[in-house]
Formats: sequence, C-alpha cells, structure tokens
Amino acid sequence: FEYLAAVKWDKDSSGDSQFTVTLQIQDSSTAAPFFDDFRWSAYNVAEHRLFTLDFDNDLREINFILDDAVGSQPPPVRPTGFAFRNGEPYDLVITMDFARNRWSAKVNDVVVVNAQRITTTAAKLDLGDIDAVWAVRTPGKPGDNYMIFDDYRIVATPLDDIPPELEVVGPLATTGAFIVRVLGEPGVTYTLEATSDFTTWTFHLRKEARWSDGVPLTAQDFVYSYQRILSPLLGAEYAQMLYPLVKASEFNEGKITDFNEVGVKALDDHTLRITLNGPAPYFPSMLKHYSWFPVPRHVIERFGKMTDRDTKWTRVGSTVGNGPFKLKEWHYSHSITVERNPYYWDAATVKLNGIVFLPIVSDATEERAFRDGQ
Repeated sequence: FEYLAAVKWDKDSSGDSQFTVTLQIQDSSTAAPFFDDFRWSAYNVAEHRLFTLDFDNDLREINFILDDAVGSQPPPVRPTGFAFRNGEPYDLVITMDFARNRWSAKVNDVVVVNAQRITTTAAKLDLGDIDAVWAVRTPGKPGDNYMIFDDYRIVATPLDDIPPELEVVGPLATTGAFIVRVLGEPGVTYTLEATSDFTTWTFHLRKEARWSDGVPLTAQDFVYSYQRILSPLLGAEYAQMLYPLVKASEFNEGKITDFNEVGVKALDDHTLRITLNGPAPYFPSMLKHYSWFPVPRHVIERFGKMTDRDTKWTRVGSTVGNGPFKLKEWHYSHSITVERNPYYWDAATVKLNGIVFLPIVSDATEERAFRDGQ
C-alpha cells in the first residue's frame, strides 16, 4: 500500500503504528513442563510494558496480557480462543492507535485481539520498542522448543475507525419488528439506517470469519451457495426456501439461466446485498434455516462440480463448516463426534471441547439413557 512507509523507529513517536512479523514456533521434543511461552511485548519510551501477545506452546493457544497488574500480583493472562500449530508459519499484525488508546492483533488475517486498551494504568502513550520474549515455564530448565521469525518491521500508518457490525438478535412477537445490535468501537456513536420497504438487505460480514480449515469466508461464498441450491441440476429439496429472492424461482425452474439476474450480489469480500420480491421485515428470522447457510466452494469443487450430488466433500476429513464445532468422527448409526473449531469467530466463548451425538430411535430408550446418566 502506498500509504504504508517503513520508518526508522526513533523511540519518540506517539502516532498510529503497525507492527508486522512472520513467526513459527517449533515444538519441544521433551515432555511437560518443558513447553515454554513465546511472546511479543510492546513497551513505551519509559520502558513500561504496555501489552503482550502470548503464544502458549503447552496448550497451543494464543493469549494476551494487559498492564493491569494489581499490587504484587501479575496481570491476568486472557485467552483469545484461537489456537496455533507447531511448525507452521504465521503472519502477525499488531495495530496501535495511541490517540484512542486501542490495539488489535491479527494472525494470518484472523482478528485475535480487537480494540483492547494499550494501557490500563494511564502510562505514557508512545512506543519505545516491541520485543520478542522467551518465557521459560520452569526456571533454569528451558525446553528445546523455540520461535523463529523474519521480516520484523514497524510502520507508521493512519488508521481508520473500527467499522461497525450489525447483529440481528431476534424478532418481537408482539409487533412484528426485530431487534438489532450494533457492534463497534467503545466510545464511538453509530447511526443505523434502514430502507422503509424491507426489500433490499445489505449484510456486512465479519472480516475475521473463517471456514474450519482456516480459509477466509467471503460474500462470494454466499452467492455461490445460493446459485448451487437454486441450480435445477442439483435438485435441492429446500430450494424453494430461497424463492423470496428476486427471480430465484425463475432460475430454479429453468426459465432463466443467468444467475446475475437473481437478487443476491457480493459488493466486495465482506458485503452481501440481497434483494427480495417484496417487503419482508421478518427476513432475518428466515435466515436461521440451514438452506441459507453458506457452503465451501473450495472443498466442493475439489471433489467434483457445483451440482454433483453425493460426493466426498461431506465425509470425515473433508467436510468444512464455519460453526463453533467441526466434524471429527462419524460412525454410521452409532455416533457422530465433533470438536471445537479454533477458527470460529467467537471461539473464546465456546466452553465444550467436543460433543458426541448418539442416534437413538426410541424415545423411551433415550429417556432411560438420560436418567441413567449415559
């Protein structure tokens, strides 16, 4: 980008800045407790530690630490909910907005820390240095794990405001209206505008959204998914669920063949516009049905064409989703096991490591198993 220019850091700047580095953490060949932490810590000119991004090589999790120590107690380590793998390269980007006292971090373009305070103790807001830290778990006994990194740089860059996101909470049964929540930067006021006819809907996708294999999820994935379910050759059972879209029924019935005429457009990677045949203030509630969910084009077309049925993309080891869990095991008529998806946008709030689903046909058998604690 032309507006990014590498600078010689003279330890007296207090403007906006961005730190980037490519890193890789190698695992320890010995058992615990010889798994250490590797960190990136930001300091101001007075050498006060402002914040830290921590790579826990024991749990393979990414955490962060602020400067909010209380008395002699160290500041708490806060989980981000994101995991990393040993031996794989990661691009780390930390942005710092000193004017608003906020910092954020991305790992491989996934937001792991969003709009946290640079200092919680009223320390001077300037940047002196960003250091790589080897935090040895057992004093005097470091593990043979290590971090390698390259392309370390700090650049001066103007930062835009954090873009707001609109979250649909749910409908009000008594009035037919629905509740929305605006998510944005703390302390910033946003204005919400809506069309009066409820026929055109614009969705701003989370920029950190990922499929469970780490591939970015974009607005084009939704367009592809809606074209696929409406394609006559696929013969999807619930294609009619999308008939509220302009010319969706015509495309599904073969009356038109140009999908560009259907009321769904990707304005950019993170903006999806949907146009309906008529007013539908209840439309957000319709989106809860799985017929509106996106499917992974990069996986589907690895095993065939868009409209091929019964290919291997839904099998264990191949299937990819974007929910809080991902498929681990599937024993037909016996059990389905899922595990946490580390790329889920809200992974920090997912408390379960996994779930085992048991297909029990008989309601009586199911109740007995529940009462027996099985």
